[in-house]
Amino acid sequence: MKRWPGILLWILAAIVVIVIVLLSYLPTFLEDYIHDNDLELIGREVEVENIDINYFTGKVAIENFKMYEEDASTVFTSFSRLELDLEIGHLFSNGIYIQDFIIDGFFARVKQNETAFNFDDLMESEKTAPEPKADESEPMHFTLANFKLRGASLEYSSEIHPEVVFDSLNVELPLFSDTVSVFDILASLHVGSGGHLAIGNRIDLENSFYDVFLEMDGLDVSLIRPYFDPYIELNALEGLFDSSLRIHGSWEDTDVLDLGGTLTVNGFEMTDKRDERVLALDHLEVEVDTVVMKDALYNIDHLKLDGFYGLYEMYDEGDNWSNMLVAFADAAAVDSSEVMVEIDYSNPFQLLGIYLKDIAKSYNESTYKVDEIALTNSTFDFNDYTTSQPFRYSLTDLVLHADSLNSANEQLTFDAEATLNQTGRFEGYLSVFTDNLEDIDLHYDVRGTELSFFSPYTADYIDYPISEGELLYTCDTKIRNGIIDSQNVLKFNQFNFGGRYDGDPFYKLPVKLAVSLLKDLDGNIEMDIPIEGDLKDPEYKLGKFIWNTVKNILLKAVTAPFRLLAGTFGMKAEDLEKINFGLLQMQLDKGDEKHLDDLYKVLKNKEDLNIEFKRITKKYEAIENYSMAEVKYRYLYKGEVPEIDEISEEVMKEIQGFDVKDSLFIRFVDEQIMEQDRELPIQRKCMLLVGEERAEEKVDRVGFKRSTAISDYLTQEKGLREERIRFTALPEDSMITHRSNSVYNVGFWVFE
Repeated sequence: MKRWPGILLWILAAIVVIVIVLLSYLPTFLEDYIHDNDLELIGREVEVENIDINYFTGKVAIENFKMYEEDASTVFTSFSRLELDLEIGHLFSNGIYIQDFIIDGFFARVKQNETAFNFDDLMESEKTAPEPKADESEPMHFTLANFKLRGASLEYSSEIHPEVVFDSLNVELPLFSDTVSVFDILASLHVGSGGHLAIGNRIDLENSFYDVFLEMDGLDVSLIRPYFDPYIELNALEGLFDSSLRIHGSWEDTDVLDLGGTLTVNGFEMTDKRDERVLALDHLEVEVDTVVMKDALYNIDHLKLDGFYGLYEMYDEGDNWSNMLVAFADAAAVDSSEVMVEIDYSNPFQLLGIYLKDIAKSYNESTYKVDEIALTNSTFDFNDYTTSQPFRYSLTDLVLHADSLNSANEQLTFDAEATLNQTGRFEGYLSVFTDNLEDIDLHYDVRGTELSFFSPYTADYIDYPISEGELLYTCDTKIRNGIIDSQNVLKFNQFNFGGRYDGDPFYKLPVKLAVSLLKDLDGNIEMDIPIEGDLKDPEYKLGKFIWNTVKNILLKAVTAPFRLLAGTFGMKAEDLEKINFGLLQMQLDKGDEKHLDDLYKVLKNKEDLNIEFKRITKKYEAIENYSMAEVKYRYLYKGEVPEIDEISEEVMKEIQGFDVKDSLFIRFVDEQIMEQDRELPIQRKCMLLVGEERAEEKVDRVGFKRSTAISDYLTQEKGLREERIRFTALPEDSMITHRSNSVYNVGFWVFE
């Protein structure tokens, strides 16, 4: 009986030895089991170099773990070493407590194809795993303290983004337990293309909330370039992005999303496929006070943009921005209203755009406040290559400013100013009504901008370039419910056109003559152009209305210049319109000289304006009157008839006052004509006696003498250059007066 204690001791020792041997072999068994059954268990090839378990301290270590993709050719995830410290004592109190859980050298490769990922098969295998049987015993509690992921890296790729690498990834989870509802996660990483991120995340499991504190430093904007490629062709997208954000949200109620913080962009530049800069900025800063998406509340402290640059160019086929857009196949044949846009879940910017679109739809229900918006030191270049000669215009020193934009206010007001092509200044403001953003007040002033820059347009449209001139322009516009009421006052200082291009202009208008007529005594032009109309009317075209208004002003100046000139020089319009000559009058009387004095005053002050006298004569009446005058002279003076201009004024008065009904005069005429013609009126008899051909010749001499009298007075008496005067003859049916049988209508012209 004394031998049993010894035997039992040996048996117990053997069992201990066997258990120790089995436990020491367990890591090797696990390594072999994983190697032999990995495909059956998870459908992936798995490699583990070493598993080490210390049963006395509860420490477990795994070295050089690798899990491959489904094709077993590339590594899906791996780590160099995993260590955990299991507190064995807690196992006996129905709990699992891991004091330390550290993973070094972790790596994962994530691939996305629309909504599918390269780990979806692992998720499916988890779904198909048998559910554990219900255990009515007291649940086992779990606690993880001091989790660390150190020196990790992550590769992400999708159809849009070929590859982005996140390295130096470190994650810390100080405490996680099923008895604690709130826990914190700290993470930091470096982006392969440039930039550093630090993230602090607090998770509230009980209330389904999360709070994220995000710090980004020097994130290279080129990281997002691939997300733009499906829509726009770029050569480069550069810049650095910084942020300090706080985000509060819920994964159960996705409408809950609150954020605040600062966003900055530095050195941003976008170039087109020809590597030409089209958009750039030196510095952008957005300070977000509070944004509560669920309540549509947006409070922004400030939005400041410095050193903005934009380029817009027009070509015969499109423009530089539309040419950068990616053309979709059969886009022209598809009705855009019927297109269902397929959402690409791998493109976060498309998802953001959809989200912002929904926000915009609820604008009227939003509450927003922006304490300050500022655009400074900015430039915008506009180039138009659709004209025969390129048009280039630059806005520099561009400033836009707004204080206290608030949805509670009736209006939102923006002030703006800029230098216009290095020569003039623009200053103005725009007020938008919050109840209806289409209702606006717009006021601006343009001062001293040089107009010769616009020659490419005037040369193509009206065949004349602008040689000189500057513009002063004030616009005051109001739009209410689509009804526009705009008052536009323009002043053109020392404005002149150059020589005609002799091209094929769109509009053939006498613009040089109109400009000369419109000028005041200082050589300037003032125009008041009111604009009214219903912008909602599809038949109403604002641009066409403005052009027609300007065209009518020009044509009115040319077709009815006398009232315009009379107002400018303080004269009577009728004194400028025409010169009437009396019967056989060849010399100027005092009234005629007064009319010519007024016309000379106009020509003296308008050096580019020239004068034209358009003679209108009732030829038959003139021949008739001359014939009677010559026959009267023969009757009264019995001598040879001199030239009409050689007859003295006293004799001419006697001739004109002599009564042709005098019986002796009629007998005198009858004696010199054929008997059958004596029954004709005395006027016809005189014409037969003198001869129509001779009378016409004498009448033409009268007309010549009249023209010479006008020309001599203006050139010799007033000193007007001869080349500034011209005479033309109009048909006699152009005469609309009965006061005279000869009228010189006045017109104006300019050298082309």
